[in-house]
Amino acid sequence: MVYRPFEQGTTFNIGDLQFRPLEVNHKVPCSGFVISDGTASIAITGDTANMEDFWAAVADIELSALMIECAFPNELSELADMSRHLTPITLAAELKKFQKPDCEIFVVNIKPSYRARVLSQIAGVGLTNVKAMEIGTTYDWGKGLFHQVS
Repeated sequence: MVYRPFEQGTTFNIGDLQFRPLEVNHKVPCSGFVISDGTASIAITGDTANMEDFWAAVADIELSALMIECAFPNELSELADMSRHLTPITLAAELKKFQKPDCEIFVVNIKPSYRARVLSQIAGVGLTNVKAMEIGTTYDWGKGLFHQVS
């Protein structure tokens, strides 16, 4: 692995993939990304709290999938606010700003000790279109149609 610096908003390539880093709202500098293979694009929020700039940056991009973080359960909202992470309630508020009804939405970066509670609370706030990404599962969006490969 080679670490190389990049600038927010400046696209770079790794192999056949194009990456566009987007600054996000986190306690320490952090990036989300739009990743494209030329036929399909996905967006990854990275660690973040409210995301006005992120939503504006992806508004005109046709996305096959969105990976959005939700680190803590609702009862740890004070910790989530201080560290600038999402809870199921704040995730629901952010997703109201995401105007792409055909895009697959996956929650990532759930703190492992809170996984079951966070997923239960996501269902409890009515986010039936949000799925958790699963470790060990391969996801392929390279044909322009997002699908899960077991």
